[in-house]
This record gives sequence, structure tokens and C-alpha cells, in this order.
Amino acid sequence: MRSIHVLTGLCLLLCAAHLAAADGAASPYAKSKPGDWIEWKVSAQQGGNPVAYTHRETVVARGNDEVTVETSTEVAGQPVTRQNVYKLKEAAGAAKTSKAIRQEKIGEGAEDVTVDGKVYHCQWVQWKITVTVGENELVTTQKVWTSPDVPMGGKVKSEVEMPNGGTQTFVLSGFGSGK
Repeated sequence: MRSIHVLTGLCLLLCAAHLAAADGAASPYAKSKPGDWIEWKVSAQQGGNPVAYTHRETVVARGNDEVTVETSTEVAGQPVTRQNVYKLKEAAGAAKTSKAIRQEKIGEGAEDVTVDGKVYHCQWVQWKITVTVGENELVTTQKVWTSPDVPMGGKVKSEVEMPNGGTQTFVLSGFGSGK
């Protein structure tokens, strides 16, 4: 069970990191309003064991300068919910670098991605992400496909190579508008 919680925690961190993956000048939430949501089906390999779950983001509040997004994930029947506040004037597309997290763009391009019979014309960006925890560095790579036809950052698909050799794939399963 501990490995599921570690996987979930890293998933939430990488989900936040996806905000830097879409090129553009505005926040991925610039046009969002309370009630807007987006959801992905996630499949992962953790220690040779397959794990599948749903990951959902919902805008729960919006001000002039920021938006509050609730993230919910359920793994093995264990719900994990948290809220993050994002600045609306914060640009997407730049690498997010801090003392604990470093991102380096290692590739980009264009590619069509088909999900449930619908073709999304996507731009993709691949990142090397280094997370420092104490004296340890965890290195992952993440490739994210985004489309302007998808709200809240546009993520259609994402593939992550985990530091322990596991993998994680997000595939868009739906989105909707608030009131």
C-alpha cells in the first residue's frame, strides 16, 4: 500500500508539473470558471504491477488573480484529494525551476492523438524533471501532448518514466463546463 501512496504523491507532483508543458503566454486556467472539469484515465506500472485509476481536476473557485483547483485521484479504493491555488497571470510554457524541482525541455513537436475516435491536433513537449528530496535526486521524463480544443491546460495525453523504472500514462477521458 505504501508504494501506491508514493506513486500517487509523485503523480500529483507531476500533474502540477504538466502546467509548464503547454506553450503559451497565459495560465492554463485563464478561461476557466467554477465547475469546469477535466478527467484522465491513468495506467501505471509500479514494481511490475499494473495500477489503473482516474484523475480529475475541477475548478472550485475563481478570483480576479487566481483560481483554486481541486485534484482528486482514487487508487486501490483510497481517495486522495487536494486543492491548489494557481495565479492567473502566471505564464505556461516556461520551465518551472525551484530548489526542489528543476525542469529541462528536451524535445518538442506536433502530432495527432486519437482518443475514443476523436482526433486532437496536438503540440507535444518532453521534459526532464529532477526532484530533490533531502540528499536524493529523483529524475523522471515526461512527454505531454496538448490541444487548444481541450480546456484547463489542454492535456490530451502524458507519458511519464518514473525514477524507479515504472511508467505512468494519462489519457483524456472527458471534460466539461461549469455554470
